Amino acid sequence: MAPQPSKPANPQPSQPSQPSTPAQPSQPSQPSTPTAPVHYKNCTEVRKAGKAPLHRGDPGYEPRLDRDNDGVACETK
Repeated sequence: MAPQPSKPANPQPSQPSQPSTPAQPSQPSQPSTPTAPVHYKNCTEVRKAGKAPLHRGDPGYEPRLDRDNDGVACETK
């Protein structure tokens, strides 16, 4: 019996070049949910949460917790 010639592998047809499209802005995989505002009843709660001292702009900072109005609330003594 004569050896059978091997068939050449079928070459993949080349993909036609597609015009470039503008990049789409990436969408987050999960929708961002607004976080609930942080509120502490008093400085004891702040300390129990391990967040003392709070600085102006920190989540949970409120002027009523800042006795001397220096921008730092629930200062440790």
